[in-house]
Amino acid sequence: MARRARLRRPNHATAVAYLALFVALGGSAYAFHLGKNSVGSKQLKKNAVVTAKVKNEAITAAKVKRGALTGTQIDASTLGTVPTADQARTADEANGLAPAEDWHEVGGPGQPEFLNSWRQGAGPGGLAFYRDHEGVVHLKGAALEGEPSTPIFQLPPGYRPTRRTAQTIPVACSPCSVGETGVVLIEGPDFPGGVDGAVVAPEGATIAVSLDGAAFRAES
Repeated sequence: MARRARLRRPNHATAVAYLALFVALGGSAYAFHLGKNSVGSKQLKKNAVVTAKVKNEAITAAKVKRGALTGTQIDASTLGTVPTADQARTADEANGLAPAEDWHEVGGPGQPEFLNSWRQGAGPGGLAFYRDHEGVVHLKGAALEGEPSTPIFQLPPGYRPTRRTAQTIPVACSPCSVGETGVVLIEGPDFPGGVDGAVVAPEGATIAVSLDGAAFRAES
């Protein structure tokens, strides 16, 4: 009677070799756990990462190379209005007021009259005033040959300060040196005995007073 051949159990090395061969031939049912940080740029095949594999909004601005995005890639019409531009537009609308008012020439039709023998000086436009959009009153021009320390003219309501203000202004007086300065007073309602809104000539100025550069905030 013939003896049956006895099967030999494969050793450990042989079993591992068979397993490796099985996986290599398509044993995809087995999965391997990759350790943390075990896959790097060297392990990735060229063009392995495609758009479909990138999570929406996963790439931040910090990850985009500086200068990589230009007007060619960005549709400016899809961008919202930045806050500063919106504020600038609002400011433009708020400041889109009527043009600044014209100069009011003293002694002209419907304008304040000269007082105390003062008269219009030489020069383009003459003695005049106006108020800007910020409520600041500006004066220019010169007045001639009046009585010193007296009002040259009186500013109308809306062009007067709330309190007396002083302006250091070039004057021509007799006798005095060329280029001497004097103090022009613009009266407010706070000064006892003063004329509200009066523009008062400096002491000693009898020949000419220049008001170029005088300015103050109108409060009344």
